[in-house]
Amino acid sequence: MKFSLIRLGLALLAACLMTAPAAAQATCPGDFDRNGNVAGNDLGILLASWGPVTCGYQYDLNNDCAINGADLGIFLAAWGPCPPTVFRGVVLLANGTPVTDAVVVTNLGGTATSGNGGAYELELVPAGPVTSVTVSAVASLGGTTYQGSQVVSPVTVGGVNQVSPIVMAATECTQGFGWLPGFAAPGTSGGQVYALTVFNDGSGSALYAGGDFTSAGGVAANRIAKWNGTSWS
Repeated sequence: MKFSLIRLGLALLAACLMTAPAAAQATCPGDFDRNGNVAGNDLGILLASWGPVTCGYQYDLNNDCAINGADLGIFLAAWGPCPPTVFRGVVLLANGTPVTDAVVVTNLGGTATSGNGGAYELELVPAGPVTSVTVSAVASLGGTTYQGSQVVSPVTVGGVNQVSPIVMAATECTQGFGWLPGFAAPGTSGGQVYALTVFNDGSGSALYAGGDFTSAGGVAANRIAKWNGTSWS
């Protein structure tokens, strides 16, 4: 009798998996811990919520007010690394001159460096629903810092987004991170940022911030910090 019940349960689960609707997702479905990968930890979160749930529950992947075999089917189909969201464009000066070695970021993280013709391609995995992304660029030319930004909306999550040209202008860089949306999200504490520059320490061009702060993004920093696309150091 017990064996028959187990077989019946497996049959019902298989039926749910085969008939699971392909629900549209704003981000990587099943990446509940937002680490860019659908894996065992996420499966544990899903199974811990198994059964009827409040409609709109964050782990209810097909929005049927229950965590069941249909959600498991969607989850297993997304198993593995989440597909990146790609941003492509060019960085230019106001006169149309392409800018090489500009550091490009977004307000959601990620980093890239512009190459020949000012072209760049930046990849990231958003940690939540996305409606718009600000793509920003910084470059140091002749001792002067230049910056510019473009807003991408709507965003094709998991696909390629073509960004309008980022036109850079010289900046005094005395207003902290607020003037550049791409660097506002990481945040700093214990002081203010007074200077930004792009520097290559041998591992590639990166953005450096200087000021009188003592931490950046929750990491101890003695008045200087480096942005690697996801965190400060």
